[in-house]
Amino acid sequence: MLQKALFDPGFAPLVYSFRESIEAIDMVMRAVKVPNQRKFKFKLLQKQIVSIVENSIAFYLGCLMWAKYLKEVMSENEILNNPFLGINLDEKNITQEDFCAEINLLISYFDRYKRDTKFYLGKEFIFNEKWFKIAQCYKEFLVLNDSFVRTKYGFDLILPKTIDDVVIYDNNKNAELIKSAIANHNLSLLFD
Repeated sequence: MLQKALFDPGFAPLVYSFRESIEAIDMVMRAVKVPNQRKFKFKLLQKQIVSIVENSIAFYLGCLMWAKYLKEVMSENEILNNPFLGINLDEKNITQEDFCAEINLLISYFDRYKRDTKFYLGKEFIFNEKWFKIAQCYKEFLVLNDSFVRTKYGFDLILPKTIDDVVIYDNNKNAELIKSAIANHNLSLLFD
């Protein structure tokens, strides 16, 4: 699996859309009209919210780990199955805002979660600060690579300067973590 320079080493079946998941949570919350019941419902959904954010952050961390591996270990290899390669963003009328929409929503959700927990639970809860750094690094990575439309080989990847702040292991250890996360169907193993 990790012997080939695949665009996706196997993350896709393990990640779900942050936007769709949060919109589903919002719909459930809007359906509850009584304030006390809304507070209770939020408390019940809080664990699920954290799980949704954790899944997205683990996916972005995995992408950064994999990109570092491709850039530094397989730089001469052609990246296989890049669905974005060759897309003309201008012709398709796709802006940077469009391809960053999901990560931007996630980044803005960090503040929203703090406000929501204070409002519904009477106490501010925050996500792990490193998660925020991972999200910011991934956004920078996405922008630097222009949504991967010209990423054909490992050496085409542009790594953000902050990648070493969030991807802390060497490439062999990262490859092991990626294999383990995919084999165990658990992206949170990437945080080890």
